[in-house]
Amino acid sequence: MLRIVFSLILLGSVAFYVVRSIHWQVMWDTSIMHYVNFLMAHGLAPYKDILDNNLPGSYFVEGWAMQVFGSGDLGWRFYDYTLLAVLIVSLIVISLPYDWFAGLAAGVFFVVLHGAEGPRNAAQREQVMTTLMVAAYAFLFSGLRRSKPWMFLPFGFLMGIAASLKPTAAPLALVLLAMAAYSLRKRAIPMRAFLLYGGVGLLLATSCDAAFLIRYHAATDFLEISRRLTFYYANLGDSSVWVLLTTILRPANLWILLIGLLLVFCIKHKQDWENWERVSLAIGMCFGLLSYLAQRKAFEHHEYAFTVFLYGWGTIELAKAWKTSTWLKWVGLGCFSTIVLLQVPRKERTIAHVDGSNSQTKAMMADLERFGDESLQHEVQCFDMVDGCYSALNRLGLMPYTTFIGDYMFFPPPGDPPLPWARQRMAKDFARRPPQVIVLTNMWFGPQSLSEKLKQWPELQSYLQNFYTLQDSSSHDGSAFSFYTLNDAKPAHLAPGKQAADPSPFKP
Repeated sequence: MLRIVFSLILLGSVAFYVVRSIHWQVMWDTSIMHYVNFLMAHGLAPYKDILDNNLPGSYFVEGWAMQVFGSGDLGWRFYDYTLLAVLIVSLIVISLPYDWFAGLAAGVFFVVLHGAEGPRNAAQREQVMTTLMVAAYAFLFSGLRRSKPWMFLPFGFLMGIAASLKPTAAPLALVLLAMAAYSLRKRAIPMRAFLLYGGVGLLLATSCDAAFLIRYHAATDFLEISRRLTFYYANLGDSSVWVLLTTILRPANLWILLIGLLLVFCIKHKQDWENWERVSLAIGMCFGLLSYLAQRKAFEHHEYAFTVFLYGWGTIELAKAWKTSTWLKWVGLGCFSTIVLLQVPRKERTIAHVDGSNSQTKAMMADLERFGDESLQHEVQCFDMVDGCYSALNRLGLMPYTTFIGDYMFFPPPGDPPLPWARQRMAKDFARRPPQVIVLTNMWFGPQSLSEKLKQWPELQSYLQNFYTLQDSSSHDGSAFSFYTLNDAKPAHLAPGKQAADPSPFKP
């Protein structure tokens, strides 16, 4: 009976999240993925014309979602809800032989944690990757439990697509296949069909990546952009291991980890399949931790894989304890009560106060509309990462001046060298024909200050002072931007002035 009561509370929490977040607007990384798909729809090729180092899956998975749900704000919300629903169902399938409630508790706890972070992390690539990995686990476990080799096909495909978003999923897929082979061998079950289906699934996912690159004739360009940008980006915003560990092992995560480890030693798993699944979930948690540490950014969404596998594994241990007739029963009951009655409502209170409007993007759109709108096709240069400029261009249907996606290659953290190739390419473009509008945001891997950011490229700072006019400078919830127009550029409703003299090219 108590499980039913707790379940109703948890389902009510999910409904609360949906109601409170249905109006949220697309922002941050999702807006970038939407804009790249917009550019591809207008004839530009990824990696060749669009200078961004995300893996192919980042683009075509987002493209599939836009085809299914639409490219607007409401479609993006339903995409986020669908991902979370798949995650919850997958966790329930994984925990079904132990206690279905464990999967529900783990899934909903993640939902409210995710919701409390606001719209910035909704439908992030890490969320998509984690959902695919957990769904793959559900197929893997079900295939072994039921001795159904065909279930390894979706397992391999989902893990392969996850790896096309973030490469850390690829070694995990191989480790799980090797573990499955060992388990099948111990049970004297022929493993050939299982491994064949799993391998075919991985091959199909890899074929999607290859087909994407072939379609845009971009295989060579993908390798070149990856060589230039990937490792450079990986070294920016580098956090220490201590900072990373203390961030990811926050109290809510740490107590689940410690109590789960205690229960592992107190509760003996008599069935081999139980031990195998428990170890597999722990390995997923370890891969999530390694992925987080490898990215070295201490971003909330980078924790998702670790967090979900931690909750999935930990709640199964709690459910097993709850079913015992010893003192451990009260440990399980107490922990679930804490999650359902304390932790989840605490996150709900945060969700209730989230502002889901993209005010910075709206302000940029107002400036762009005031200074020409459609006449600004190919005339707007964003110096931004994900803070709203590309979202504004996407919403107005504007093609950019150059197709650098992000500006981390131009503005490194203080003391770090920039990427000379990128600055030289931008300087050549400015020398041929400067953009009519430049939008600079304060988002970068350094102090969140527009002036400090510009100091990292003094030649551009001088160029703006000499040839551009600052038309707007505003701040929205810690995000700030400056809106510059080329000298003598006027709003569309004013009489045109004389053409500005061609600016001298600045040095990279």
